[in-house]
Amino acid sequence: MLYIKRLLIVLLSVVLLCGCSNENSNCSDYKTGNQKAVKNEQQINIQKTYSLYSITEEYPTEFDNEITGNQIDKDYFQDLENATTTQEFIDVQNKYINIWKSEMYAAVADLKSTISNTDFIEFNATQTSWEEQLNSDTQFDRSIINNSDYEIDLGSSFEWLWLSNIREQYRDRTIHIEYLLYLILNKGES
Repeated sequence: MLYIKRLLIVLLSVVLLCGCSNENSNCSDYKTGNQKAVKNEQQINIQKTYSLYSITEEYPTEFDNEITGNQIDKDYFQDLENATTTQEFIDVQNKYINIWKSEMYAAVADLKSTISNTDFIEFNATQTSWEEQLNSDTQFDRSIINNSDYEIDLGSSFEWLWLSNIREQYRDRTIHIEYLLYLILNKGES
């Protein structure tokens, strides 16, 4: 949660300070600010992944290398760096929400074929609960932020920041499931 707050603050600051109009100079400033935000998000992402899975640079495992060097994150940060309009940022977030969802469901299928049926039934219940909670949280947040009674105005950047939060949660859940698989397949050797 702390990561999400930091990310939202950084990205919101960049958007508010470096707004892009139709003038080329402003778009250039916006792109430079965007690149700084992308680099900041990359660094936070790496630190978060390291702390979450006890990944060490000194003795990295195969899993460590796969996660820190995964192609999805590389492509995401490249697409994010190339985005210049709010709609492009939204499109990038939606694209990677779908990619991480697909990866998550593929990991779930792999887990199903790896663990016992009893364990998978239990896992599937937690997975369903996780997805319901994600949907409930995001719907509630959106309803509060869009409620005119609270007079919250986050501007046009809110949509892609909100989607970024969702994308990051799918990414984290996917990595979590893949880590379970890694531990099972490697008999707990991390």
